[in-house]
Amino acid sequence: MFIAARVDPGRGIGLQHRTVSTDGLPTVASLVGAVNEETGLDDMGEDGWQEGLDRLLHALRTEAGLTAIGEQIAATQIRDHLKSRLWVTDWHRRHPEIGAAPVPAPVAIIGQPRTGTTILFDLLAQDPRFRVPLTWEVAQPHPPPETATYTTDPRIEQAAAAGAMSEVLIPGFQAIHPSGPLRGQEDVTITAGDFRSLLYSTVFHIPSYTRWLLWEADMAPAYRYHRKFLQLLQWRHPGERWLLKTPGHQWCLGTLFAEYPDTTIVHTHRDPLKVLASTASLTAFLERLASDQSSIPR
Repeated sequence: MFIAARVDPGRGIGLQHRTVSTDGLPTVASLVGAVNEETGLDDMGEDGWQEGLDRLLHALRTEAGLTAIGEQIAATQIRDHLKSRLWVTDWHRRHPEIGAAPVPAPVAIIGQPRTGTTILFDLLAQDPRFRVPLTWEVAQPHPPPETATYTTDPRIEQAAAAGAMSEVLIPGFQAIHPSGPLRGQEDVTITAGDFRSLLYSTVFHIPSYTRWLLWEADMAPAYRYHRKFLQLLQWRHPGERWLLKTPGHQWCLGTLFAEYPDTTIVHTHRDPLKVLASTASLTAFLERLASDQSSIPR
């Protein structure tokens, strides 16, 4: 997981990070209108994403206890995911061959958080046969990455700067969970574009959204969007097979296999008591980025 914090420099950080905001988050209409204007696009693709976004915004307003900086971070994340959705949809519309290409049989690491999934992900990613969704290309899939510039693309530096901002706001995160623009990114960051993703629940205290996501939400549209995203990334920079990773797959394995029947699962294990303690510590640490309150007592 790679938490990139982009905020409006004009509003600063400092004390605002520890002050509860009263400005409120943008509405769905204003968020969508802003990204439509910025990109010149208005086709979000398959319907269904609206329910997740409605529930997410409601939970952020009523449960998350966001600071002023937290509201900026949440709004920026949502806008970024909306823009990615617009771009992915537009590239597929203009180039139908993208969607006609198969997604090579994925290998998915699905262990619980804090069970060594990240180090295993990084280790397996060294095998040149694997195509890994890197942080920089997941953050900005437009235009689709190309083999000739894959290691020199300017978006790599942009992703590094966003990651550095997170370290400024919550010093020590890199020591707990190393990340970076050239490392693999988790699938929850991709499905966040369908607004069915544990990424939001990891960063924000939003229990009503999390309950809906884990027990009620139909995850099939999120995995269909996930496929479109991977197809775009592999179009001009293909690989033998995909290497994927997120603990979030555990709650919807049936949906994962329905979309990718030839997936190979790698499930890491650790003492459950240690997993629980370490995950609680990480969650509390991350929630400090956006809120003065936490779901985990400090």
